[in-house]
Amino acid sequence: MNIQENIDKMKLELAEMEKQLQAEKQIELRGGGWSLAEEPIDNRTNGLLRAKEHLVIEMRDRIVTSSQIEARAREIDPDWVTDWDNLDQKKYYICLLNTNNRYGKDWHTSIQDIGTPYMSKATARQIVTELNEGRFVLGYKE
Repeated sequence: MNIQENIDKMKLELAEMEKQLQAEKQIELRGGGWSLAEEPIDNRTNGLLRAKEHLVIEMRDRIVTSSQIEARAREIDPDWVTDWDNLDQKKYYICLLNTNNRYGKDWHTSIQDIGTPYMSKATARQIVTELNEGRFVLGYKE
């Protein structure tokens, strides 16, 4: 799947999420976990509505960014497979280095973060270089 196909897929998923937010029962983050709100969105406070909108935007951005990184990794190395049974295989992922606001890479051998695309070291190195040089740009575009 190429990057544009991945973005199109994410747009469909985001439209579905927006429909869910308009439903009578709303999903919200409460106490570090997900729960169902008991009241329709019209009966909630403006602050909670803004918080939900912010959460949806953040979720959308994370989904799109993760999808873009995964699609690029598959373009670079379509045959690489994450083997969680192999503790010797380093599974690289892309991260943002808060100290200098640049992209970097790190790895796990046994810890799997949900929603994080994993790749080989060479692929991660190439993606980090492309991101830091501005040749590969992450983000949602309407």
